[in-house]
Order: sequence, then C-alpha cells, then structure tokens
Amino acid sequence: YAWFTTETLGGGPPVYNWTWLDGLAFQDHYSYQAKARAGDQSGKTNNTSFVTFYYDITRPTSSVNVPANGSFIGALPQLGGTAADPAPNESGVSGVQIALRRSDNKWWDGNDWTALHAAPPDESDWLATNCVPGSCALPWTKTAGLPGPVKMSAGDYSVYSRAYDVAVNTQTSLSPAVVFTWDVAGPAVALSTPNAAAPKVYSSMNLIGGTAQDANNTAGLEYLIKKYD
Repeated sequence: YAWFTTETLGGGPPVYNWTWLDGLAFQDHYSYQAKARAGDQSGKTNNTSFVTFYYDITRPTSSVNVPANGSFIGALPQLGGTAADPAPNESGVSGVQIALRRSDNKWWDGNDWTALHAAPPDESDWLATNCVPGSCALPWTKTAGLPGPVKMSAGDYSVYSRAYDVAVNTQTSLSPAVVFTWDVAGPAVALSTPNAAAPKVYSSMNLIGGTAQDANNTAGLEYLIKKYD
C-alpha cells in the first residue's frame, strides 16, 4: 500500500478537518482498513489511526412461508418467513417488512383496508415485522397489527415481503407473493340416494351417494349408516 496526501486540510488549531475523495473504488463483499497519520511542521508524526470497514452493495432477500402458499385459513394469528444477506462480509439483515393485499386490490394499513391499487406494493403499504433495526430475530414473524376476523371476508389474499440490511440496501426484486384463501364457511352436504323425498322405501340399494358444496374446496366426505329395530 501507499500513503496519499489529503485533498483538503482546514480548520484548527487545535482540530483540523481533512478529506480524500479521489480514486475511491471499492469492491462488493470485501473488508477494508482505512489508515491515517498526521505530521506537523517540525517533522513530528503521530501514531497511525485506523478503522476496518466492510463494503456491501448487494441487496438482501426475503420470502413468506406462513401461511403456506395456496392454503385455506380461518384465522390469521401471524405471518412469517425468512430473510438473508448474501455472504461474505455481509452487513446483515437489519429489517423486514410485509405488505398485505386483498383480492379487490385494497391494502392493509395496520388498521383497515385503505389504499386501492394493483400490485406491487407502494412504499406506504409496507408494514414492520418483529425484525427491525437493532432487534432483528430470524426467521422473522409478524403478530401485531394484523386483520382480525371482522376485517376479513371470503376470498384470496396476497402477502409480500422485503428486507433491508445494515448498509441500507433494500430488496427490490420481490419473491413471488404467498396467496391464501380466507375460508370460514363449512361445506354443505345432501343425500340423493337414498332420497329425502317420500316414500323412502327401497327393495334394493347398490350405492349411497349425494352432493357436497363449498365455495372454495372440499377436503373429504364421510358417511354413517345406523340400523334401527
């Protein structure tokens, strides 16, 4: 390495301010050590001062995994997911935010469905999770400020996430949204054989069957036959 003369030196005495800007070019994911030394007009030189720092311009990544993509739910106690800042010499994930969109393109603001626009999220749509600067636990979760049952209606919802790191690089290439369906109404079932209409008397019966209806899905159906004397 070589010592360079500063571009500016002003102020003082006793405190002088200096800068050096020319030719600063750093590589991503490297650590550096900056050193400085000063001398006076009598030729005295002080001890060297140094600082080690890291250069990070890579954006972190994040994704949602709670609730599961394609799931049907009747309660939303929490959202959750993962986040990472690519190594080596990464500055580390500093925060994660989420955005929640209803199928009518309204966005959750922490209290109600307000903003109306298509995806992707606007800056005002992002809400904090438990991962915030100075206190970021991973995998991240969010439990506060989520819509309760009275704020939810039947239909699909999309959850987005974004992360930012200590070096203030913010994720711009979002992972695909997780889509879940709010479903609190149970399915309906009816028998067609035997038929509920009169006379309900059979001399033979080769099968028992009917229909099941649900706006979203039917996971299974069970039947029972009880014999009476």
